[in-house]
Amino acid sequence: MIRNTLCLSLLIIMMGICHKGAAQTVRIADYQDFEKLRNSQADTLYVFNFWATWCKPCVEELPAYQKIRDQYKSRNLKLILVSMDSYKEEKRVSSFLKNHHYTSEPWLVKSSNMNGFINNISPDWSGALPLTVFSHPQKQIYFIGEHTFEFKELSQKIDSLFRK
Repeated sequence: MIRNTLCLSLLIIMMGICHKGAAQTVRIADYQDFEKLRNSQADTLYVFNFWATWCKPCVEELPAYQKIRDQYKSRNLKLILVSMDSYKEEKRVSSFLKNHHYTSEPWLVKSSNMNGFINNISPDWSGALPLTVFSHPQKQIYFIGEHTFEFKELSQKIDSLFRK
């Protein structure tokens, strides 16, 4: 009886662990990865949200980006969450995204020259977070927003870019 109870308990615990699943795989990325998408010929609107786990405004706006991802999943929109945490924090970033159920593609910046990386994204970017970059190579759209977005503003901006 004790053996059956122990086996059943172990099975339930293992099912719970398996159900939680693995943390998201975070892509270690540099400016060239960003540039490849920015220069691609895909008929896709790329939305890059630059954020960090330690940035309170960044964390507060992430639910709006998840909602955007869900709302536009049938459109040619690719949302990439670009973490500016230290690349050594890959597990922390992955766990954070998993624990909050964020399903957009996660990147983690690794650059030997972070100021150069920031300048390459845009000379107008001060380096402050959060930052959102909207890019549609075919339509020659490149727009940066260096502020926190609410869902409504984000949705309106995306709709306006799809109309161009």
